[in-house]
Amino acid sequence: MYQPMGMRRSQETTTMGNRAGVGLLFMMTPESPPKIMVKEIVQGGSAWRNGQIKPGDVIVQVGNTNVQNQPLSQLRELILGEQGTWITLGFQRGSTGEFYETSMIRGTQDFLDKHASMPMMSSISREAQHHMQSNQPMHSSNLQAQQQANEMMARKPMQYSSREQEEYDRMRTVLNSSQTENVILRSNLKNHDLQNDRNGEELRGYREALERKEEENRRLKLEEDRAKQEMLADLKRRYDRERNRITQAIERNQHVSHSLSSLLTQLLSLERDLQSLSHKSSHFKPHASGST
Repeated sequence: MYQPMGMRRSQETTTMGNRAGVGLLFMMTPESPPKIMVKEIVQGGSAWRNGQIKPGDVIVQVGNTNVQNQPLSQLRELILGEQGTWITLGFQRGSTGEFYETSMIRGTQDFLDKHASMPMMSSISREAQHHMQSNQPMHSSNLQAQQQANEMMARKPMQYSSREQEEYDRMRTVLNSSQTENVILRSNLKNHDLQNDRNGEELRGYREALERKEEENRRLKLEEDRAKQEMLADLKRRYDRERNRITQAIERNQHVSHSLSSLLTQLLSLERDLQSLSHKSSHFKPHASGST
């Protein structure tokens, strides 16, 4: 939201001795570099009677002096001057950025009300026209609008009744309030956009952190799967070695068993042979002979 620098605001209706402004309140925008924006138009002041300037317009020129990137104090000194003198201000329209110029008379509301007679205002209007033509060229449409505004300033005290004046003032106040609300709404919208940008940055940061976390989880899972595969391969190698050892042991045991079985068969055969020999030897023993 637009905020005054250090809660300051430049009010150009303030008088210093016989010096006065044109009834504009200015504020600095938070941009870099900052701009000087019209915050409020003081009712009854010269700018209010002029009717061309709107809240939110950016002042860029005072007379022939460029006031962009200048402090409010310098702008104040340039605008303040002797009451009854004219000053030309250059603005950029807040909504479109279009440049326009307008001339206004310096003075307080009392001064303007007191001196806003038709002869004097007509004279002042001619002076303003000559003043603007002598300083900088002005488009015919702007000059015509300025002349109409000056004539309206001159006619208003003479033509308006008290009730009409009150109604006019009330409508003007409502208009100024609406314009101020529009400036506030635009500022709130800008703050909303800034908040959306911050939320977007936070969301992007969260998404990037989540993506990094997911990438880390994928990396850890790959490492875990690789470790499992290596462990399974190692177990398979150990299993194969152990199976081969057991198979070899079984084969050796089977060979030993076969050898023992063969040896046992041989022993049994030898035993039968011995028994057979023993039986045969008993039939061939000599008989004892008697003497006569």
